[in-house]
Order: sequence, then C-alpha cells, then structure tokens
Amino acid sequence: MLIGCIGAALLAIVATQPRAASAQTTGVPACRAVGWQPVSDASGNPMGSVSSLTGGPAMDRVYAGSRYVQDPNGQMRSTLYSWPLVNPVFQPEQAVNGFRITDLASTPGKATTLWASTLGAGDDFRGPVLGGTSGSDLTARGQLRSWFMELAVTDSNVFTAVSEAEDRGVYRWDETTGQWQLMGAEGIDTTLFRVLQSGRDGRLWLGADRSGVWRSADDAASWQPVGDRSWTPWSLAVSPSDANMILAGLGAPEGDTGVGGYPRGLRISRDGGDSWQQLPLGHGQNRNDELANAALVTALAFSRSMPSSAVAAAWYDGLFVTHDGGASWQYLPSPAGQRGYFEALLTVIPPGEPGCELLFAAGANGTWYMNLRGEYHKAFVPLAAKRAVMK
Repeated sequence: MLIGCIGAALLAIVATQPRAASAQTTGVPACRAVGWQPVSDASGNPMGSVSSLTGGPAMDRVYAGSRYVQDPNGQMRSTLYSWPLVNPVFQPEQAVNGFRITDLASTPGKATTLWASTLGAGDDFRGPVLGGTSGSDLTARGQLRSWFMELAVTDSNVFTAVSEAEDRGVYRWDETTGQWQLMGAEGIDTTLFRVLQSGRDGRLWLGADRSGVWRSADDAASWQPVGDRSWTPWSLAVSPSDANMILAGLGAPEGDTGVGGYPRGLRISRDGGDSWQQLPLGHGQNRNDELANAALVTALAFSRSMPSSAVAAAWYDGLFVTHDGGASWQYLPSPAGQRGYFEALLTVIPPGEPGCELLFAAGANGTWYMNLRGEYHKAFVPLAAKRAVMK
C-alpha cells in the first residue's frame, strides 16, 4: 500500500541457472514451458495490471484481481480473472464495479469457497468483503465495510484485518449469522495492517505499520508481538512444510517512500517467531550493493514441493530465490519486458503433477509463470523509466 515512483532502465541480459530439481515428463503444457511465459488471453494478449493472486479451491486454477480501470462510462472497476493450471489462458470472471480487489483467498469445502476484499472508489475508500462459490457469483458478505482489508484462511475459519481506526481489528467470518465478528488486535498501535497470513498449524501472522509482526494462536482473540516493533512488514510467508519457519519482508511505513531510516530487507524465523535473523538477498537488478539492508520486499512465496526453496520480490530490485532454507539468495532474472518489481507471488502444484511446481509473478505489467522444478532460461530487455503505483 504504497504510492511511489520507480525509474528503471533494464540492461539486456540472458541468464541460465541450474535445474532446481529434476522435472518429470508431464502432460500439462504449462509445466513443459521453458523459462518465463506470460499469462495471456485466447488471442495472445497479455494480462494488464494485477495486484493479488490465489489458487482456486480445487487448486486446478488461479484467480487474479486487477487494479482499478476506468470503463467507457467513467466508472472505476476491478476485474476478477481466472485461468486453468493446465494451460494459463485467462478469462474475465466478474467485473467488480466501483471497487478494487485488494486481496484474494479460497476455502475448499466451505459454503463460500472464494473470497475477495475490496477498496472503494468513493471518497471514503470503503469496500466490502466479497464471497462466492465461483469467480462469477461474488457478492458482499456481511455488513463490514473498510479499506485495505487483508484476508487469511485456516482449515476452520476466514479472517480479515481491518485498519480503519473506528473498526480496527481482526475479524472472523461467522457462517451462522452471516456477519463478521471482531476477535482481537484492536489495541495494536498502528495506522495500517499491511498483511495477514496463516500457517498450516492454524496460527495467524499480522504485519502492522511501524509496529512489527504479531502472532495469534487462538483464532485472533489475542496477539503477541514477535521481532522488532519498529518493523513495517510489507509481506509475510509461512512455510507449508514447517509452520515455525516464517519469512518477513520489510518496507517503508505509510507516508514514507523515500530513503528514511526505517528497517528494510528480509528476515527469517525458524522457531515460530521467537527469534529472527537478517538475510542478505545478494545483488539486485538495478544496483550492485548487497540488499540485506536496502531492499523493500513486496512479496514472498515458499515452494510447496521443495522445503528449502522460496522466492522473494524486492521493489525495484527484481526476484530472488533460495534453495538452502534462506541461507543464501540468488538473483532470478525477470520476465521479458517486466520492470524490477512484483506485487504478488504464488506457487501451485498442478493436480497429479508432482514433478511440476508453477511460480506465478504478478505486477503492473502483467502476470507470468514458470516451472520452478525446470530449468531457468530467462531474458529481459531495455525498458524506459515509468511511474508506478504499488499496493
């Protein structure tokens, strides 16, 4: 949730990296693709700006929420897109008029299987949380209205974090009453809840502006700060294979997009948040210094098939990958034509394809995918400086 200027002049580079893991022969076209491929429509046109991604309830497709666009009548709207994993050709599912989709989540086996939080286009920026059984029937769930809400799901519940002062806190969806129930976190001193995540053990992780990372083990009723309270986490990720391993990507507090003295870079906890270690990202796409302290980390994703692997997106510095549990990180060259920042990362294993794991990376220029278990052959080309607006 940051507005800033990004100027990037990318040099033409072609890079080949070693195979992350042996890829098996597969019948899924997306798994056979070499290097980065764009998510396009049936005519080959790439997607526009995307700020959120989630796997579908059956994990056989991906859903994406677009930024605002203005229709011919002057109305602002966002669009929910989806595409099947077997062949990522996107199609629009539903136009969300008057709102921007800010976060997405899915809940397999529940009465409501797909969720979307929104930001209003009006003066107060308030929007509802939407829910439905598919991408084409989303409607408002409950009476809660706010801005920049974040979503997280556990095996039993759906949660949303509300930043607005008068309604601040983390809420749980009550299917019986059809309303959102305030659980806790209303007393956290912050202006913005930037990220809400869950682990496979049901614990919740909340990133608060200038207030650090917070942990809950009782369905959001109580929260404990973990780590440095001066942090502003832009992104959090919990390992799907080890619920005690958490990555935290730090960034600028609200209203401070310059080179202020706030903590930046990547942190990791291997003991459930009790202690944290700073991680060096290596050399970025637009600078030569080590990014341990300099990077603003916008998105994180753990591999679902390789427990020691994860991907980080650093604003203005591109993508980085680790295959040794975070001890070392290597620069992962960006897709062709994409500037060095991404707003959302997602890893998905197509059903019945254990030798394939797709990484999706989304930003203002579109969405791309690659097989993390295949060989990395990627190139990027010169691109003029341009303004960008980031979530």
